[in-house]
Amino acid sequence: MKRNWDVVRELLTKVEECSKPGDAIQFSAFPTERLEEVSYHMALLMEAGLVDGHVSKTLGAGPHDFLAYR
Repeated sequence: MKRNWDVVRELLTKVEECSKPGDAIQFSAFPTERLEEVSYHMALLMEAGLVDGHVSKTLGAGPHDFLAYR
């Protein structure tokens, strides 16, 4: 999948808005037609160390769920 910098910016902005302990962004907060793209980009951000959280992956497939909190 090609990187979409607008999605990266959107995700970083949403994570930045999580200012209180316990605030988090979840997979379910996005429309179903964008889930694959959003999950992919969130996984990239977590792998790069820009976002703390957890990504769930399926063997042979990409990420399918995430929880980002910082």
